[in-house]
Amino acid sequence: MSALDDGIRVNVWSPDGGTPAGLYRFDQPAELLDSFDEVDAAALARYQRDGFLAFRQAFSAAETRAALRGLMACVAGKKKGFDLNVEAGVSDWDKVRDPRARLRRVRKLNAFIDADERLKHLAEHPKLLALLAALMGEPPAMYSNQALLKPPLIGSEKPWHQDMAYFNVPADCHVVGCWIALDEATAENGCMHVIPGSHRDGPVPHHRIRDWQLCDNQIPVAHDQMVLLPPGGALIFSGLLWHGTPPNHSPQTRRALQFHYYPASVARISAEQRLAVWGAEGLGVEC
Repeated sequence: MSALDDGIRVNVWSPDGGTPAGLYRFDQPAELLDSFDEVDAAALARYQRDGFLAFRQAFSAAETRAALRGLMACVAGKKKGFDLNVEAGVSDWDKVRDPRARLRRVRKLNAFIDADERLKHLAEHPKLLALLAALMGEPPAMYSNQALLKPPLIGSEKPWHQDMAYFNVPADCHVVGCWIALDEATAENGCMHVIPGSHRDGPVPHHRIRDWQLCDNQIPVAHDQMVLLPPGGALIFSGLLWHGTPPNHSPQTRRALQFHYYPASVARISAEQRLAVWGAEGLGVEC
């Protein structure tokens, strides 16, 4: 860890090795609902069956543009008080000040929404919170918040995993993730990929391979669906859903926000209790 900017802790993202061929398919898009307003009993039942719901326009164009400006203010160093990861191989971060040049180097921001009200607005959006409460059966509490970026050409893979492997909550806790596209998320730039229904298999041990992940030979790639989203689109998904994102080898950037929520009544557990379920190699890992 290097404190290269006052008030921002800068780390290097360093996954081990390249992505094996054949881990993702690119011909099977997931079905999208238009907006949160379309959620009805049938949609809630689909979430229970598939472990996710995807929305073409969860947030307005104005809200999405404002959030993107807030994120770029963080990347430019105009906001403080969060962790920032740069891609492996980046050695000149402390010398780079131009926001566009910085954008080509950033992998992830952690715990950043309090730095900018435009970002916090999406995390606390009334329609999002209402959907989360309907899924959980009680008011949600935020567990984590991140910005996930895949810079052009060098944006690295996030291998197949279950998010709850990273979270210190009971294995039967209903964690829900919200992944929001700020740019168009495409097959070429590293959109989300999901295995529908995989959440119903429960916790599966993870291992340190390229990352803290599911074993590559466990992935039922034939069932992989791409979640192709326009800016303002969102994926709402179970913390047990198998998902991953391939590398970005395209010339386009892919910027997204990711928030995780859990029922407000649930007490957190220790890292040791989590590792007993998910695997002993997961100490200190980040989602």
